[in-house]
Amino acid sequence: MTARAALAVVFMTGAGWMAACGGETFKEPLTLDGVVVSAETLNQGKHFFDRYCASCHGYDGRADTSAARNLDPRPRDFVDGDFKHTDNPQRPSDADLLQVVRHGVPGTGMPAWAHLRDADLIAIIQYIKAFSPRWRAPVETPKTRARTLLPASRRAASFRGGQNTMNSDSFLRGVIRASKPTDAHPSRSESSTHGS
Repeated sequence: MTARAALAVVFMTGAGWMAACGGETFKEPLTLDGVVVSAETLNQGKHFFDRYCASCHGYDGRADTSAARNLDPRPRDFVDGDFKHTDNPQRPSDADLLQVVRHGVPGTGMPAWAHLRDADLIAIIQYIKAFSPRWRAPVETPKTRARTLLPASRRAASFRGGQNTMNSDSFLRGVIRASKPTDAHPSRSESSTHGS
């Protein structure tokens, strides 16, 4: 095989791999757990998920990867939406998901991603929620309206289409404050001191 032919094979294989990994981008916002999440935020979450999470959880969120098959316990399948390390395994809160993504799960293959910015972590958990229909179920009551989570580049309170568009900084602060370690969620160093 000539060098040119070898380079063409490498390029075509790489292009196919990138297309498989890249997948579709979001063109429209999604309502997840009563919050309208912008396409920009979902695409930001997808970018970081593909970079840091997909090797174990899969680009499709099914956790059926070679890395996942070698882990015990297996990583979560986000499409099924069955979760551990939460008070509500059927639909964990953003704070529960943020706690796990930020601090990891000791004794498993789930690493801590504390080096990522808060806005990037929030985008990742919004993207994770997009895999499962559980978060797409309506949760609005007559007393509440859907809130819109704006991307960091467009933080401003406004009204759009009759829905309250909340200030994303305020939303992020609330989720981050709720995800701070408590006695119910010991930090990695505290959990390692509790022996058998």
